[in-house]
Amino acid sequence: MSLRGKRQELIEVFGRIPLYLHTLLLLIPIGWMVVTSMKSLQDLYTNPMGLPTQWHVGNFIKAVQVGRLQIYFKNTLIVEVLTLSCTLLVASFVAFVLSRFRFRGREFLYLFFTAGYMISLHSVLIPLYEIARSLNAFNNLAFLSLVYSAFEIPFSVLVLTNFMSQVPKEIEESAIIDGCGYWGVFTKVVMPLSRDGILAVATLVALHAWNELLLALVMLNNPSSRTLPVGLRGFFAEHLSQPTLLFAAALVVSIPIMALYALLQERFVQGITLGALKG
Repeated sequence: MSLRGKRQELIEVFGRIPLYLHTLLLLIPIGWMVVTSMKSLQDLYTNPMGLPTQWHVGNFIKAVQVGRLQIYFKNTLIVEVLTLSCTLLVASFVAFVLSRFRFRGREFLYLFFTAGYMISLHSVLIPLYEIARSLNAFNNLAFLSLVYSAFEIPFSVLVLTNFMSQVPKEIEESAIIDGCGYWGVFTKVVMPLSRDGILAVATLVALHAWNELLLALVMLNNPSSRTLPVGLRGFFAEHLSQPTLLFAAALVVSIPIMALYALLQERFVQGITLGALKG
């Protein structure tokens, strides 16, 4: 290897050191959280930073049972499925029309949908509260999902329109010649070729719906209809004297969405990057 090649290799190695340090700084609190969640209270108070003398895996089971997390998981999954279904269905249809057809008012329609991206969900909390009260929609998971979808659709339309507009026109024309109508072009050509964008949008929508607290806290006052963020907040308030259970509950709630992001991370980054560059 030449001197120039060795120097380039050293630069790459040393250039990764800040990334490794940053990753380590992120993993330390997560590791401490995992260890703490499996300690007894005595271990936590006598040796807060060390390993437990006995690993209490049962803390997770107790946290789920005491905190009624299984109910909150079910409610959150309902909200996730409804929000994802509504958002992807509407956004994909709108993006297909905006990206594949040219008609009068297309630019206005595009601006109409994407302008909603500038409106924060929490900035319209009071009007949403009044609407829910007039419709008697409190503790209604379907209503909450529709509100989430309404605020996720603008960004989804923006990303998916950019993706679908890059599908070559020749492929669409070939599909029509082979007997596909516009529905066939949409389902068999455009949607499969926009898969990375759809996965990126679905990941972001799932993260937002999973973590959203303030609106859910206002809309869901019945314990049996609470989602995980609301239920976990109540669990923390009731069990402040048992920090090991709090860590166990927080870890149980975090694992599914962390696993989802880990599985789709590459597709997510690729989808968001391509969606931004293709606009």
